[in-house]
Amino acid sequence: MNYVSIQNLQLQYGDKIIFDDLTLYINQGDKIALVAKNGSGKSTLFQVILNQIPINQNAQVSLNSNISLGYLEQMPFFDENANALTAIFNSKNPSFSTVAQYKKAELERDEEKISFLTEQMNEHNLWSLESKAKEILYRLDIRDLELPLHTFSGGQLRRIALARVLLEQPDFLMLDEPTNHLDPAMILWLEQELHKSNTTLLFVSHDRYFINKIANKIYAIDQGIIKKYEGNYTTYLEKKAIENQVEQATIAKARNLYSRELEWMRRQPKARSTKAKSRIENFDNIESVAKRNLSEQQVKMSSNPFRLGSKVINFHSVSKKFGENVLLDKFSYKFTPQDKIGIIGKNGVGKSTFIKMILGLASYDSGTIDIGDTVRIGYFSQQYETFDEEMRLIEAVTEIGDVVYLSGGQSLSAAQLLENFLFERGNQYTPISKLSGGEKRRLSLVRILMKNPNVLILDEPTNDLDIMTLNILADYVSNFEGSVIVISHDRFFLDQCVDHVFYFPGQGKIQDHYGQASEYFESLFLKENSAKLIDEEPIKTEKTISYETQKEIKQLENSIAKYEEKIKDLEDKMIHLTDYDEIMKKNQELQILKEKLDQKTDEWLSLLE
Repeated sequence: MNYVSIQNLQLQYGDKIIFDDLTLYINQGDKIALVAKNGSGKSTLFQVILNQIPINQNAQVSLNSNISLGYLEQMPFFDENANALTAIFNSKNPSFSTVAQYKKAELERDEEKISFLTEQMNEHNLWSLESKAKEILYRLDIRDLELPLHTFSGGQLRRIALARVLLEQPDFLMLDEPTNHLDPAMILWLEQELHKSNTTLLFVSHDRYFINKIANKIYAIDQGIIKKYEGNYTTYLEKKAIENQVEQATIAKARNLYSRELEWMRRQPKARSTKAKSRIENFDNIESVAKRNLSEQQVKMSSNPFRLGSKVINFHSVSKKFGENVLLDKFSYKFTPQDKIGIIGKNGVGKSTFIKMILGLASYDSGTIDIGDTVRIGYFSQQYETFDEEMRLIEAVTEIGDVVYLSGGQSLSAAQLLENFLFERGNQYTPISKLSGGEKRRLSLVRILMKNPNVLILDEPTNDLDIMTLNILADYVSNFEGSVIVISHDRFFLDQCVDHVFYFPGQGKIQDHYGQASEYFESLFLKENSAKLIDEEPIKTEKTISYETQKEIKQLENSIAKYEEKIKDLEDKMIHLTDYDEIMKKNQELQILKEKLDQKTDEWLSLLE
């Protein structure tokens, strides 16, 4: 069955061609990954399918009206006064609407509505839908289901939006960077869910292991054209390698012809015979091939940063906590000039705080952090850089510097560095206002490298960067002649760049593991969740949940809420205690409460499953 059909699509913004006579079909069972550099039209294609932007008159775009559609966008919109559960059921789906009304009646304590809607919930067996929603939210680490959404972070809102589209189980699902803001356990769980699902997928992701696990087709967008490849990401790379070899040979031959033809053209022959005209037309074709710049060709860049002494960054018994949440517990480590370290762990365990302490952007409670006199840090933050939108690309880089130095006495100008990071020379005078979000992130990266740092600190660099840019960045980092610290959940990127990983399990501990990050992810998270991630049966929303089970689930939820409230109250009181014996006594009470909370939570999860 055909789900999406696009024919004769042409889109152009100013001088930039987005799509050139595009034809595309998506059929039932397809799991398609869109691969392209930032600004090539991945998000625009989503907008075309969703009928959100005008298209040319000759184009034909049709979305099968007999299928259900789910869409995970980059910036989801919610009623900020709603809570996670009411937000997840805010949908046009009739079943979702009934559950949403029931949750609202509960909040308003409207007994008449509750009675009526309870009958509806029973009649259509919707209790299991609510239970499944709670399970998915729990998997995505959304625990405070009654808090208003304005208290949640942007990453948490993205996970709530992901939970909603997964719960809907639509026929056709469109996902824009679904692994952003997910920790490794969540990514592995999502891989399993999508892999076993029958849902037809169109998705954009920079996570190559994720693409490889999920996709059965790769659609690569390049210079307004989509090339289609059957198979997963590994198969795509194999086919692209063969294509590039053939194309390189063609270009080399064209360049030889180009040199000879150019000499002839410069003679400006006066006789314009048919044969001469034909040769001129042929010259134009040869020129276009000979001047072609393969978009995925990479330039090896071995950096030559400012000299880095033997003393880099030294942690001496450093401790840090927020209330009772211990982020670091007497941590000691001496970074070397050759260290390339990846930092992994669940959200909220202190990874970003760790690097902010190095940067002097966050304090610590005890111990010392010594920074070497020769250290020159380049910091790529999760936060988007604020630009003067009217400034041109080249100006944004040259205000940092004119030259970046490479090993062997070589150097790159600002324009050349921009070219190496996929900003073509002809587009470098484009105002920043015309860049996509991903292109702005790429520009920020160029500005950081232009400073010739000798210590690179990258906080989630793979978010919003395309695969081609990540390949170039990975090449740069792996050849970087200095220390590197990378926070990332992208297993492929870490495998390319780092020698070992710091794992933050929580409670202030850091485990140092040498070897591939992806192997550590698997051993650390997949084994712990193997029963749930691999052997778990597909979701069966039609399963009947007895009244007794519903009642038990509700009682457990009330108990969990009470224990969480007691723990919070006790933690608040402990902040103001000064007597050691009293602190120890309260800490014992706290541990008992936490153990009881864990027990009730395990019982609750068991019933949901």
